[in-house]
Amino acid sequence: MNEQTIAFICCVNNENHYNECKNHINHLYVPAGFRIEHIPLYNCENITVEYNKAMKNSKAKYKVYIHQDCFILNKTFIPNFLKVFSEDEQNGMLGVAGVKQLPPSGVWWEGKECYGKVIEYRQSYNYLCFQEFESQYVDVHAVDGLVVVTQYDIEWDERIKGFHFYDTSQCIRFIKQGLNVVIPRQPMPWVLHFIGKRGTNNQDFREFHQLRKKFLHLYGDTLKYI
Repeated sequence: MNEQTIAFICCVNNENHYNECKNHINHLYVPAGFRIEHIPLYNCENITVEYNKAMKNSKAKYKVYIHQDCFILNKTFIPNFLKVFSEDEQNGMLGVAGVKQLPPSGVWWEGKECYGKVIEYRQSYNYLCFQEFESQYVDVHAVDGLVVVTQYDIEWDERIKGFHFYDTSQCIRFIKQGLNVVIPRQPMPWVLHFIGKRGTNNQDFREFHQLRKKFLHLYGDTLKYI
């Protein structure tokens, strides 16, 4: 395990988006002694399978799982997340938006105590700003998978097949191992999510709800106790 390597892991099916994502990564401040590596994943049918392959093949201690349309705006992203991890060795996973307590639906943004910030672009720019807090970070039950940083390797649940609820199930897996999932305080949003004009068709809608049912079947009982 290389404790001074940071791997940026990304599923790619749009080279333009990925190149922009990578360009933002390459302009981040990298602390002395650290290095970054890019791990693009092509032809992804199951994000959990591909993330597991990348996780096992990379010797980097710190892994950033990032969507190709997520652009990091915070130039000090790396020292910022390193500081959060150094504050408590039990801080295992970090995200930029999520929820304190998962609701019975399993859908994090339907929860009552959401935290974090994201600039989102669909057909126009939107500023998503959830509840503010003064501490350096806040413990949560789930974070959104648009960008997730880990300092420990725990296998992603390959029973979650597709591109929904893979992130929420992974958060629960970290918590069940006694690790914290956290969202750092962001005076300004750390990332831009460039969704564009992508719509949600009936197939996407069906897949989301199929995976929500699968997630609740696998983890529904756990939501009462975490």
